[in-house]
Amino acid sequence: MPNEEQEQEIEVLQSIYPDELTIIDDESIRIRIPLETPPGFELPGANGDTDEGDDADEPTPPTLLLTVKYPSTYPDAAPDLDLSLDPSCPRGVFDFPSDRDSILTDLPSTIGENLGMAMVFTLVTTIKDAAEQLIQARVDAIEKAREDVIRQEEEKEMAKFKGTPVTRETFMAWREKFRAEMEELKRKREKDREDEDKAKRGNAAQAVAAAEAMKKRMTGKQLYQSGTVGKDDDIEVDGEEVDLAKLKLEEGEAK
Repeated sequence: MPNEEQEQEIEVLQSIYPDELTIIDDESIRIRIPLETPPGFELPGANGDTDEGDDADEPTPPTLLLTVKYPSTYPDAAPDLDLSLDPSCPRGVFDFPSDRDSILTDLPSTIGENLGMAMVFTLVTTIKDAAEQLIQARVDAIEKAREDVIRQEEEKEMAKFKGTPVTRETFMAWREKFRAEMEELKRKREKDREDEDKAKRGNAAQAVAAAEAMKKRMTGKQLYQSGTVGKDDDIEVDGEEVDLAKLKLEEGEAK
């Protein structure tokens, strides 16, 4: 049978947790502990990852179950505690039993500070705070990872517009390279001019040679008519000297 202090505490707990507290027997109670989630926390229930039906208005918040068994000497002795996940708790929020150990880390010191007093409400509050801090830490880690990805992408974009810092060494190396490129460009331009002049001289020589060859193939009459030679000039055709004046007279008589 529970002692008077235990009965009084259970009555108080029933008023605080009217829908969450269940009396198991004369020595044990169970309390559901719904947890508040921070902004940015996406409940698995929002994507349908719960046992709730599709018609549920809101996803079920993460919920823990604390089973308390009173010893006969309570509150001078600590109660026996068992922490588990409520069946309605969305999957993936907690990883028990490792998360249970993390949530209960500070509980021994809380019990030690409250021996001799009704402590179940304090223990529930301590567990609730620890569980919510664990959720917050995971939300922060997810947000940090997301920010790291965004920052890395931004740094990649900024790197496209960021030049190499100029030092004396980098400037001297750039100047030497620039001068070498200018010298190479100058040599190329001079070579291009030389090639162009050579081509022009070659074309002129070819033109003169072509003219001389044409003169050799023309008859005296053709040379005279083309104006290649003057009226007082004498030319040779097939090794014989031709009198242009006589050639002109003959041409007039023929007309």
